[in-house]
Amino acid sequence: MANHVVEFEPDRRIAWEPVLASASRPEDVEEIGNSTHQVWGYRLAPSGPGATEVTEFFDCSRSPEWLREAVRGGERWREAMVASLDNLARLSAAG
Repeated sequence: MANHVVEFEPDRRIAWEPVLASASRPEDVEEIGNSTHQVWGYRLAPSGPGATEVTEFFDCSRSPEWLREAVRGGERWREAMVASLDNLARLSAAG
């Protein structure tokens, strides 16, 4: 996958759209470079001196119906997103 930044507001928001960059299966080759209109990102909000609240989001509202169903409207990623935010919190507390 290649991630293309589609939204950026310094200290406030960054979002990216993954696009298939290579294929391991022959049936996926024609999809290389095509967007499925999934957007991932982080919203950042000041939360006191030296602190930032981070919210991760996933938006597949513009994705094809088959994909929205496959990822259950994003619910499929919830556990991985929680782990990502937990890891971010752990790393920021250590540094």
